[in-house]
Amino acid sequence: STDANISYFVGSYPIKVASATGEVLNNYTVEFETGLLSITPAPLFVITEDRSRKYGAVNPGFASAVTGARNGHVFTASSHTTTATPSTPVGTAEIVANVTGNGIWNYELKPDNGTLTITPAPLSITAADHTRVYGEPNPAFGGTYSGQQNNETFTVTGTSDATVLTAIGSAAIVPQVSGLTIDNYTVTPHSGTLKITPRL
Repeated sequence: STDANISYFVGSYPIKVASATGEVLNNYTVEFETGLLSITPAPLFVITEDRSRKYGAVNPGFASAVTGARNGHVFTASSHTTTATPSTPVGTAEIVANVTGNGIWNYELKPDNGTLTITPAPLSITAADHTRVYGEPNPAFGGTYSGQQNNETFTVTGTSDATVLTAIGSAAIVPQVSGLTIDNYTVTPHSGTLKITPRL
């Protein structure tokens, strides 16, 4: 027999032999040796929900479900950790739950960590309008941008199909953007206008 019951903590507990019986038992000197009952940790399952956010944004709230508790124990995912910060590039990062509760040492955590997916942020670029005289080369094109995150800076340039032989009128200036972190954005371009005026 043993004093251990379902509420006992993880550990080892003695098993005692109370008695021995048999027809010829009187022919023996009986020695009782104590055994051990080993109580091992029960599995505790922690399932963390996936989340997503835009590049440059703060992390959203995280949530996890904890199941498998026994004997009235209550456990919660009191907090979560991830390596992702607003400057973490587009991609994925792991979400790990931190489980707390009285008696947690009696369990073996079985985590199913969540995934934080970081998606591109929107970046709008606009080519500046320009004017030049017919027969002259195109000026250097530039422009503006908005939607940048983490105080990042970019360079906006532009191209046009207009050449020195393009007739008087107007032509589109298509903006282009470059920068070290541009891969973290979904770029929406807005063309400018190159106005070609007569030569005097």
